Amino acid sequence: MKIDMHVHLEEGPYSNRFFKKTIKSIYEIEGKKDKRSIYDMTEKSELFLKRMQEGDYSEWWMDHYLKAAIKNEVKVVGIIDHLYRFYEAKQYYKKYMDISKSKDGKIQARWLNQVMWHYIDDFIHLVESQKEKWASYGIELRVGIEVDYFDGVDEELKNLLEPYEFDYVVGAVHFNDGLMISNPKLLPTFEKIKIEHLYETHYKTTELAIESGLFDMMAHLDNIKILGKVDELQLLYLYEEIAKSLKTHDVVCELNAGMRYHTKLKEVSPSKKFVQIIARHGVPFTTSSDGHFPNDLGKYNKNMRRILRDVGVDEIVGFNKREREYFSLTGEDTTDKHMGTQSNKNENEETPHILRMCREF
Repeated sequence: MKIDMHVHLEEGPYSNRFFKKTIKSIYEIEGKKDKRSIYDMTEKSELFLKRMQEGDYSEWWMDHYLKAAIKNEVKVVGIIDHLYRFYEAKQYYKKYMDISKSKDGKIQARWLNQVMWHYIDDFIHLVESQKEKWASYGIELRVGIEVDYFDGVDEELKNLLEPYEFDYVVGAVHFNDGLMISNPKLLPTFEKIKIEHLYETHYKTTELAIESGLFDMMAHLDNIKILGKVDELQLLYLYEEIAKSLKTHDVVCELNAGMRYHTKLKEVSPSKKFVQIIARHGVPFTTSSDGHFPNDLGKYNKNMRRILRDVGVDEIVGFNKREREYFSLTGEDTTDKHMGTQSNKNENEETPHILRMCREF
């Protein structure tokens, strides 16, 4: 059974790439062909204008994700957003991010101003308002949040999240000593630091996040590798510590496809070796595309399920009102023992029923 528990409705950078990705996504979902004519360019500009006018928190934009879920036969979808997108978290990030007057601080302050322009209640209300509609197409919709963890923030973060009702809360470590590891403009600073030290501090913070009790699952555990890879033999002791912590504190591990198509690494996160160790400790898993556009939804899901089956995992986890749901991985796509749902098509097939649902929009 296909589930995708890590899907975003938008994120920059707001550049020409954002325009291209938006149009490509709409064209793929709508089955449009790029004719590269003057009429086609007019249609693209009109579509992009509509996208910007409607915004990412709109039923029109979410319908594209629904169409993608129908097309790819994904039965459970978790829509999440980054905590740094919300005004309510402004003081949190100003306190723990480097937004000083230094060169790196100015880069991050500018970035934060570009991405932080929503309210949490608006996000939750949008996704909740669409659940019934998605359910009518046989798809369970969930709402979550992806939260940056910094050392020593447990009580502060608990108080920040407490007023809101999410189906699940995702922990993530995107920062190393206050600097975002995925911001290419900060790479010169990270290159001055010994890569082994970056890994050690990353996993120390990750372990603290797991121990905090704040998170239902942890996202992309080894995203630190975007700063440079280290021989995994040197990392096995860190993998073991993280796996033990996940098991001890009963936190789900996400298998995330994002690095395979967002970065040059072309591999899922965690790595296959890391997954093997985590699975050996009996830690539950979930699957995620880390999509940021509708056509990302469900990407590499079949590949990830295969990776999990290869290491002996026979079920994956979803969430509903902070409670777990379990879905079978036994066989290629067999009757789900918990939900009674059947999915006997392979990854890229579309049944007439699915095509009919897509045409209803």
